[in-house]
Amino acid sequence: MKQQHFDVKLAQLVAGIVALFIILLPFHAFLTVWASSLVGHYTALRLWKEAFLAVAAVAAVYLSFRTPTIRRSLMTDWLWRLIAAYGFVMIMWGIVAYASGAVTRKAVLYGELVDLRLFVILFVAFVAAQLVSWLYRIWAKLVLGPATLVIAIGLLQQFILPYDVMKHFGYSAATIPPYETIDHKVSYIRIRSTLRGANLLGGYLIIVMSQVLQRLIKRRTRRWLSTVLLVVTLVVLYGSGSRGAWLGAVAAAVVMAGLQFTSRRAKRLAMLGAGLCIAVLAGAVIVLRNNDYVQNTIFHTDEHSQSSVSSNTAHFDASFTAAKQVIHEPLGRGPGTAGPAGVYNTGHPARIAEDYFLQIGQEAGWLGLGLFIAVYALLARKLWQLRHLPLAQILLASFAGLTVLALLMHSWTDDTLAYLWFSLTGIALAQPVKRMKSREKVA
Repeated sequence: MKQQHFDVKLAQLVAGIVALFIILLPFHAFLTVWASSLVGHYTALRLWKEAFLAVAAVAAVYLSFRTPTIRRSLMTDWLWRLIAAYGFVMIMWGIVAYASGAVTRKAVLYGELVDLRLFVILFVAFVAAQLVSWLYRIWAKLVLGPATLVIAIGLLQQFILPYDVMKHFGYSAATIPPYETIDHKVSYIRIRSTLRGANLLGGYLIIVMSQVLQRLIKRRTRRWLSTVLLVVTLVVLYGSGSRGAWLGAVAAAVVMAGLQFTSRRAKRLAMLGAGLCIAVLAGAVIVLRNNDYVQNTIFHTDEHSQSSVSSNTAHFDASFTAAKQVIHEPLGRGPGTAGPAGVYNTGHPARIAEDYFLQIGQEAGWLGLGLFIAVYALLARKLWQLRHLPLAQILLASFAGLTVLALLMHSWTDDTLAYLWFSLTGIALAQPVKRMKSREKVA
């Protein structure tokens, strides 16, 4: 009896940690920078979530072995088999890379962390949501509550606060720059609210927008509230200046419309409306292509630019170079040799692909990239099978948008996007397994 009581309390603890991630991660960058300005130790403070994740992961492994249904699911489901294979490849490639001197210890550890934590978070949330029912009941509030504050701060930054207001909270070149601009022009500020960067704010808002859209289309009451929230979300999304997030938002909206409108006529009308909007916007951009505002907002450069290389050219060159490296290096160079972790790989040139998938190929070669894509595709398939659930619909729509973003930047290395989306996905995937348990108690 005491053992069962301990297991129940432990499951509640793991669920609490997952809920804490969903609530706090949108403010993680802001809180760690502010705290470090007061007490120092910026790097150590940034790792608070990994310390909590390690505790939750150990507890989740224990609970998995104690619960037969969860144990069988983990052992027989191809999703978890592929994740285990991917984790094995990444760890072995990291050991070989470090032993051969291709990567420093700090770089390989950070590389392993950001590459593998996606699926550790998924596993922890998957286990917790099967043992604790309230996690699924309140997921919507866990997301929308913090999102409302993030959006409110974004609106203040966009319309009221000074552009460098974040310097008063410890933002600097040593942590996170106080502000972002387009083409180094202070007259074109990019909003990022409490997120680490403007592009990452855009990615976060894709998830929020998907949830608000689902509520707006599906619910018949208080639609005015959802409409207001959708409008302000789009305003802040526009203020982020993230073109990748704008494209991702369009992809997410199309998928959500496809999921909600079941009749062929409704789907055709939705697609026609989307096509007309895109055509009008494209036409406006073409007509106004010589306008300074359009040039800076859409193309992130103009004829007066002082940058030696435009961001568009730099992005294309980085992706093209990374693609060639993946083709010519089928084994990769190991975790930590590419992407954000490469900053810590002293003595070796940084390899920034501006594409998360190419980063995995640079690190883990064809095998690692193939396994990652297999896991990625299987996650999408499982969410599609659960599309009757509102959470699965939101995750499918945001999956489409975040995939677009991942093709344009290293989005899945970001703390907020990784913890939030994969936590919610673990909660969604747990629901069919939980129903099969027939109220099975922890053994």
